[in-house]
Amino acid sequence: MIGKEYGWNHGLGEVVSALTAAGLHIEFLREFEKSPYNVLPEMVETEDGMFLQKGNEKLFPLLYSIKATKK
Repeated sequence: MIGKEYGWNHGLGEVVSALTAAGLHIEFLREFEKSPYNVLPEMVETEDGMFLQKGNEKLFPLLYSIKATKK
């Protein structure tokens, strides 16, 4: 059986480390269970036009936002 694997080019730790190494102060990091993009198989569109993992399993965040400012 051949499976599929999905990944992102940059892990969250890599992103946060790069921002702090650049001298930025992380004010917040927020994770979201919904995505505006249908990026994984079998996602379900919600009434607000966003997408959730099928069954709303919430296995991992689909999106995050970071606010960082110069020190």
